[in-house]
Amino acid sequence: MMTMTQTVHFIARPFEAAELKERRREPRLAVHAPVFVRSLIEEPGRPLHEGRTTDLNLRGVSLTVPQWKPIAPDEILLLSIPIPAAHRAHFPCPRLAGCGRVVRMRQELPPEGSSGTTRLRLAVEFADI
Repeated sequence: MMTMTQTVHFIARPFEAAELKERRREPRLAVHAPVFVRSLIEEPGRPLHEGRTTDLNLRGVSLTVPQWKPIAPDEILLLSIPIPAAHRAHFPCPRLAGCGRVVRMRQELPPEGSSGTTRLRLAVEFADI
């Protein structure tokens, strides 16, 4: 009988982050572009929430968005990302649109004393593009 196990890596000290090897099959490009996001469990027709990408490839994206609702790992999001002209040579079309699965998330609180909103930093793996 075969059993499946899951490995979870925790970084105990900041300097260990540099020691981790890149596990992505394709490198991500530092693409700073608007991204429009909606959870698939929201009502259709609701407005999209605007965020910003930090890096991107055809398999996934790292982005930040204002926290409009609680987001959970494995939640499916609808994404639309217009590719900036400077990066279009790396992508097959000027806009990526489709569904993606949240694989990692972190809440970013506004600076103390500011009236900013809480933001979410999400890592999303594309399900279909």
